[in-house]
Amino acid sequence: KKELRRNYWDRKGVLRFEYVKCMHNPHDELQAIANLDSDVIRAGSRIYVVDLKWLIKWIDFAVYGCQTPGPISNDRLVGRKTGKVKKAVKYNKHWRPVSEQVFKYLHTMYTGQPVIWFDGPSLEDLYIPPPQEEVKEVKKEEKTGDGEGEEETKG
Repeated sequence: KKELRRNYWDRKGVLRFEYVKCMHNPHDELQAIANLDSDVIRAGSRIYVVDLKWLIKWIDFAVYGCQTPGPISNDRLVGRKTGKVKKAVKYNKHWRPVSEQVFKYLHTMYTGQPVIWFDGPSLEDLYIPPPQEEVKEVKKEEKTGDGEGEEETKG
């Protein structure tokens, strides 16, 4: 398949070009994601993980028309030997969650590996019972008549 030349302005205002296998339309992709992402992630649904660096590249592309981000790369989130998500990986620093619909759209457009997902908490796990207010009896202090707290007057 012949590669296409795509011109774009980078964030510093320099006209650049890249060769791409298929032409992506930033406006259309941003609109599609906005439509898919308008729904909340439901209890018990599958939640996908996207590397924050890749997501920022995609946002630069979709909002500013910058270079396309390339395949989704979650490699830095996973240990090479274990193939499991690293313990040091932090939400909002290294990755962001996206709904299944958003991930499937992005993965269809960009492919990429590894695909990381987890099942969100169930509705029962999310249930927090309302706090029970304790009813305390308020006892009135009896006056002893010893004059505590009263000023003495000299006359």
